[in-house]
Amino acid sequence: TPLLNFAAVLEDPVISICRNDGWATSTPVADQFRSDGIVVTGPAYGVRSVRADGSDARALYSAVHEARKMAISGKAPVLTYN
Repeated sequence: TPLLNFAAVLEDPVISICRNDGWATSTPVADQFRSDGIVVTGPAYGVRSVRADGSDARALYSAVHEARKMAISGKAPVLTYN
């Protein structure tokens, strides 16, 4: 999240890709978030977010392509979560 805050403050057109592979250091996935994962933290920092199915190459490509267009047109960071 420091990256999201820093990119939002500087209005950098950065695409941040967060991959949830279901593993954590010591916490089960169900105990990590009360919400819909980390994708909801993007708007809290003023960062647009895009969700994708990381096991579907086409869906992931489409999400990153959409995030790229959003970053370039809005000159702002975008968080992708899969």
